[in-house]
Amino acid sequence: MIISHKKKFVFLRTGKTASSSIEIYLSQFCSKRDTITPLGTFASEDEDKFKIKRSLPGAQNYILKKKSFGIKNFLNLNFYNKVHVNSHDSIDKVLKTEIGNEIKDYYFFCFIRNPFDWIVRSFWWHIYIKNNRNINWINSLNKNELNKIFKKFLDEDSYDYFKKQEDIITNKKVDINIYRYEELGEDIKKIKKKLNLKKEKILLKNIKFKKLKIKRKILIDRENEKKILQNGEFFFNRYYQNTNLPLKYKS
Repeated sequence: MIISHKKKFVFLRTGKTASSSIEIYLSQFCSKRDTITPLGTFASEDEDKFKIKRSLPGAQNYILKKKSFGIKNFLNLNFYNKVHVNSHDSIDKVLKTEIGNEIKDYYFFCFIRNPFDWIVRSFWWHIYIKNNRNINWINSLNKNELNKIFKKFLDEDSYDYFKKQEDIITNKKVDINIYRYEELGEDIKKIKKKLNLKKEKILLKNIKFKKLKIKRKILIDRENEKKILQNGEFFFNRYYQNTNLPLKYKS
């Protein structure tokens, strides 16, 4: 997440939508007062190295204050609690802090992705990083093994994943502008113009990191397709009316 008081915008980070690259790109326009959250627990080392090498600001001002009148606060004569803002938090958490009223009129925006691609990218992250599996192990899986793991992921994690993304992009107190990952290049131009972002040190297209060299391919059968349509219903209904399964996933 980035909260820029200098340019009066808030960038909310959804999962697997190039959010690390976008945050790094936007950080070049930030002042010392602005909030930049850490890239995240599972960020690759080359992302931090990229920022350091180009003298871009790192994580800063992501511990905010929230008024609190609990017993401990009275005993310590301190009526504020610390609020740690993480990279993929919803804005609701921030709106309850000391800067909540100040940022309500800022320009809020985030990116979403076609739910089929979104959940497949999340799956690869899930087994590679969260489950600590290496590329060779992933590439050694046969079709049946991979399908079994993917089905288990859909059954156990896909609903919560889509719900978390929905919570990030929706809020009744502020207007959040939704952009689509598929139009990232053109939408960044619109955002630059809207926020008057000039004198770039680096272009978004030049921010590139190592990609997972996964040779396996996800094929989505009818049962898994229905599960994705069901759990991703919010995004299909509002932003991706074409619910046809992309050819690349057809079994």
